[in-house]
Amino acid sequence: MNPDVTSSKSDNLPLVAAQGQPSDFIRKIVARDLETGKYAQVHTRFPPEPNGYLHIGHAKAILLNFGIAREMQGICNLRYDDTNPTKEKQEYVDSIFEDVMWLIGDWSENYLRLKTPVASPQTTVPEDERDFALSASTLDEWPPHRLHNSSTEGSRLEPFHTSDHFEAIYHYAMQLIRKGSAYVCDLSPQAMASYRGAPDRPGRDSPFRSRSVSENLELFGRMKNGEFAEGKCTLRAKIDMASPNFWLRDPILYRIRHAEHHRTGRKWCIYPMYDFAQCLSDYIEGVTHSMGTLEFEVHRPLYVWILRDLDLPNRLPRRLEFARFSLTYTVMSKRKLLQLVAEGRVKGWDDPRMPTISGYRRRGVSANVLRNFMYGLGITKYKSATQIHALEHAIRAELNHVAVRRFVVLRPLPIVITNYPKDKTEEFDALNNPEDLSSGIRKITFSRNLYIEREDFAEAPSANYFRFYPGGEVRLKNAYIIRCNEIIKDDGGNIVQLRCTADLESKAGAAHAARKMRVALHWVNMEGAVEAEVRLYDQLFTIPNPEAAADFRTAINPNSLQVLTAKCEPSLTQSEPKQPYQFERLGYFVLDRDSAVGKLVFNRTIELRTRWLPPRRLSASDRVSGRRGDVPVAEIPAGFIKKVAKPAASKQLQDGSIGLSDILSINGRILRTASLLNEYNQDVGNPQVLIDAIRSWGRRIDLLTFIQRPEAKEPKYDTWWEPEEIAALPLTSFDEWWNCQIGKDTRRKVLRAEKAGVVVKHVPLNDYLIEGVTRIFNETRFKRGKPHRHYGKKFAQVKAILERDCERCEFIAALFEGELIGFVKLLYTDRLTRPVLNLAMFAHRDKMTNFALMAEVARSTAREGIPFVTYGIWKSRRQGMREFLISNGFGPLKIPRFYVPLNIIGRMALSIGIQGGLVRNIPDPLMTQLLAVRSRWYANR
Repeated sequence: MNPDVTSSKSDNLPLVAAQGQPSDFIRKIVARDLETGKYAQVHTRFPPEPNGYLHIGHAKAILLNFGIAREMQGICNLRYDDTNPTKEKQEYVDSIFEDVMWLIGDWSENYLRLKTPVASPQTTVPEDERDFALSASTLDEWPPHRLHNSSTEGSRLEPFHTSDHFEAIYHYAMQLIRKGSAYVCDLSPQAMASYRGAPDRPGRDSPFRSRSVSENLELFGRMKNGEFAEGKCTLRAKIDMASPNFWLRDPILYRIRHAEHHRTGRKWCIYPMYDFAQCLSDYIEGVTHSMGTLEFEVHRPLYVWILRDLDLPNRLPRRLEFARFSLTYTVMSKRKLLQLVAEGRVKGWDDPRMPTISGYRRRGVSANVLRNFMYGLGITKYKSATQIHALEHAIRAELNHVAVRRFVVLRPLPIVITNYPKDKTEEFDALNNPEDLSSGIRKITFSRNLYIEREDFAEAPSANYFRFYPGGEVRLKNAYIIRCNEIIKDDGGNIVQLRCTADLESKAGAAHAARKMRVALHWVNMEGAVEAEVRLYDQLFTIPNPEAAADFRTAINPNSLQVLTAKCEPSLTQSEPKQPYQFERLGYFVLDRDSAVGKLVFNRTIELRTRWLPPRRLSASDRVSGRRGDVPVAEIPAGFIKKVAKPAASKQLQDGSIGLSDILSINGRILRTASLLNEYNQDVGNPQVLIDAIRSWGRRIDLLTFIQRPEAKEPKYDTWWEPEEIAALPLTSFDEWWNCQIGKDTRRKVLRAEKAGVVVKHVPLNDYLIEGVTRIFNETRFKRGKPHRHYGKKFAQVKAILERDCERCEFIAALFEGELIGFVKLLYTDRLTRPVLNLAMFAHRDKMTNFALMAEVARSTAREGIPFVTYGIWKSRRQGMREFLISNGFGPLKIPRFYVPLNIIGRMALSIGIQGGLVRNIPDPLMTQLLAVRSRWYANR
């Protein structure tokens, strides 16, 4: 059997590709496979299921697969995964092909392999050893470029379908049965779920698992012949019901579906499951690298098991996974998109508000924009949501260069220029595109009667209104300066006309042409104006993550579509369907397919400016100003409640609300020392209560130690004590901290984080935060020069960590493009705060995330009137962390640490000075060197 490869530590390998092409972990793996000769040519595939239209998330997978084929001179198949006849339609098949060809056309189309409508080739080997992989000679008959060489041949070519391989997949299933690796199971779906167990307990063998090979072959044949009802039985792989991977607990390979298949009709009534069909189709078609999104990573062991167990003769495909694309203010679930269509909330799959590829195409977004945008995002394994404004910026950047400018008035307000001759008209020159002077100029006609935008006029303007108003002047773009002299209203008090005068010497080349106006309005000549239906599309949802809502439909934007009858300049009667237009001062538009002779319909592609930016800078009233500049303000949730200190430990013991094990931490083997679990955040109260409770506890404890919180100036307990230095930031106000306690370099780093797009905000403790913190914990094994104690923790463990003392904590998040890249768990008491967790992603260290987070810690603490932020023992801080704390205003603060000996061992420890442990007696210079050695040692592991 030829080896298969699933994953490797190849992320740092060089990419063998042309300079300037993208580089990511998948491309590096593919390049190394070519370098080492594992595969002679790259062969990828894009395998959508035809159960809906492709959305923008699929564009990432399309461009990855076809992009790698293009960059490395390989081949990419388009294959329909048509294994579920109850959900698939020919309409979806046709739309997928149209979308893929539109997206890759003139870019990677030459690397698309199509085929002639032929069945899998027959072989002469015995049936139980038969291999169905397409031969090299067969594949050579379908070179990727033939579609372009002959229109006759091209018309006969078609994409691959999993249904092409139904016969082969069926025989592969028979081979597994003959090997004893598959069996027919009669368990109902409910019983099967029960037998599979749970993540924390193994499954149980099906009572039908021990059927003989002959019985399984007979039953599987009867399944194929349609003798059983749906759900009566399934074909399952025989793997391991105790496997920690659920997908290896005897997964289903075939199920019964008595339904009409859009391609094979009623020929089949059993259909292979996705996992079984996908790996075998990859193998049959000669795919070398099978790429899917991260949710299929847990399926990879099954993918490998199937191919290995069949002992196939040819080189096996390699499976790789990457993070799927997600976008704010968008849903990507096909089920939810189908729901929007079925309920009539949108007008079909290609409604321009839909995130489908056909929706974007109809809206006027080019394939080039999507290709460049997706390439710019790159390929990673980190889940994150791309901000919608980033995509909008990419769309505007292209349209600004290619869109033809035209004058259109959406909400017309008639004006009459009373000092302009009634029968006179004149023509003015207007640029078709100021970004591309080669596009030339056009003539626009001017007369006495015009239309301007109703929104460009205010009868009672505010102080900062600079457009048109009574007695005010504006320039009509490319024409004259006009003044509003009179307002005409109807019986209902609505403005129906403005009567104006023009400075007839203000046009280009005249005496007053140099007069400057703050605004130049677009306009349309009333005579010759063309009416058009203009559809103003906006985001379909009003919240960034509608899929997280209990019912995503409650987040639908009621103003996502407005339909207006606009007045247009006459040149738009010659509009072309694929030509983008900028309606000046309004946005970018494209002609819709609903247009007809005498009826123009335009769709708004995008506004000139976004209204969907994430919160970054707030208004001036929400900012703290200082002598040396402003600092960004994080969002504060409504209903913020000031946190209070825990009751003293001694009081809790007396009340009986807790036991000693709830408040004490016991450390050391030779010298057993007890301290409060939350000693920086909780007073000891009356130490004698703890001492008496410990002595009656029955456990050996040699020393009891506790500190005095930093607000008290003199030791208040009559027992042995020594000064201890903690890292503390004294605060009187945020303004004082910003201007006096930190330097210019720290302020610059805080502002640099904001300019880099880092958004700092207070967030609730929810699954989104827990998932983000889990990613941060598991980014790297080492943090700050030593093993990271939270590395390897799972969701449930991280949740337990964050929930600890959460009633007295706030969570401050640092977000970049919707992804959590840093956080602080800030614990409050009445007199101090403490960042009990403070971590940022190493991959985003250039964004100064920790400085932005610490600024918000200082702000939150000062806002509550709390005098100190503490950060643990000063002496234990390694040099880099100490420099960070110093730059943020922290310094050493001496507080009393008390020790109470409870037996002779405790008294001896005090007498020889080891009560704090040996490490704490190491001199600072030596400690610094030892920490540096430790960091180097871990770095070289």
